[in-house]
Amino acid sequence: MKIHNAKLLEDFGRNGKLNIAIVSDIYKPFVGGVTTVVEDLANNLKDKCNVVLFCQDGNIKDNDDFPIVRCKTIPFIKSIGDIPVPNLDFKLKKLFKSLKIDVIHIHTFFGLASFALKMAKKYKIPVVYHGHTKLYDEYM
Repeated sequence: MKIHNAKLLEDFGRNGKLNIAIVSDIYKPFVGGVTTVVEDLANNLKDKCNVVLFCQDGNIKDNDDFPIVRCKTIPFIKSIGDIPVPNLDFKLKKLFKSLKIDVIHIHTFFGLASFALKMAKKYKIPVVYHGHTKLYDEYM
């Protein structure tokens, strides 16, 4: 697990703002619609809410103005990238619990989605599930 802007996570649960976890298997360095939506959402919410993005390890240096938590991955097909394995990342589970998330906004159907749904059920957190329209074309 890698954390970008970890200092910003100190405000979670302490400043009276809503704590939102955005979850996506795809983020930078990948470029596309999901990355753009996730980045825009986080940037638009970060001043009104505490926002943290949970995504796969992209082996890049992040420069966003919000915290990014990158979970462990395992190698997969080179053109697709690595697959996140959040259930094997025990530090990730501990961090998620400590943040006292109020809402989870999911932008994926795979690895991190199942992790986020388990956390939502365990800690009784409401979920917003955003299904991107290219799923059928790309995976079915």
